[in-house]
Amino acid sequence: RLSLWMSTDPLQEKFVDASPYVYCLQNPIIILDYNGADTVFVNPGGTEAKRISSKNNVTFVHNLKAKNIQTKNLSGKSHIGWIEADMPGVINYNEGNIDLSSSKYQKYDYLIAAEVSYFNQNKNRGITPKHTNGLYINNPSSIPNLDPDIVKAIIMQETRIGTAPGSSLNNAKSDIMQANVWYSASSNDWNDSKSQFGLRKMGGATPQLSVHAGIGILYQKGLRSDGKNVYFKGWQIAIQRYNGGGVKNYLQKVNTYISHMK
Repeated sequence: RLSLWMSTDPLQEKFVDASPYVYCLQNPIIILDYNGADTVFVNPGGTEAKRISSKNNVTFVHNLKAKNIQTKNLSGKSHIGWIEADMPGVINYNEGNIDLSSSKYQKYDYLIAAEVSYFNQNKNRGITPKHTNGLYINNPSSIPNLDPDIVKAIIMQETRIGTAPGSSLNNAKSDIMQANVWYSASSNDWNDSKSQFGLRKMGGATPQLSVHAGIGILYQKGLRSDGKNVYFKGWQIAIQRYNGGGVKNYLQKVNTYISHMK
């Protein structure tokens, strides 16, 4: 067996615990996926239809205008009724001694890409969340598409992409976009318009629901109303208002993350 391997493992210093020169049931392990890249097909509602190992991170979502959606034998080359969603960038930035480009901060990239794409597709079809007063905007397709980098940057600011310490009252590891904060009856950010996103009073959200609802709430934060009509004032206004004023320089911090994405 040793005669099969006549060269030094070129990755032995970088990957100390893994090597193609490892045997499993007398067979060498020669296929290792070091970059963890996948092509992921995500249904409306956030469930994965299929995940395939690939060279690059790619997310496919339903084309909401399509009459037929392929459900079997999906691949990067065969995906009738699916379209590629824009992926959020990697935040190439060190905050103190924390490297924000680390793989753990890319965990929800597929989910972010899918939820943003579905929001934009619906918006461009005239379907948007209601203002908190119950009114809809008149011309939703005129609103600029939401950039997935914005959503990822907000999640980084809110919960370090779900890696911040969680608690039983407000679990940052689950409610990653802090869409449904609830500490007590007198300390929460609940309003009844949140129910349109599937949220429930007294807090709680899965990562998928948190991103889905968080995008809807972000959109609401960019709205203004005179009681008769609803107007969208821009995504920068939406970002600034998303936190509710609890964090100093919130907009600047989110934009710093965005500026370091690629």
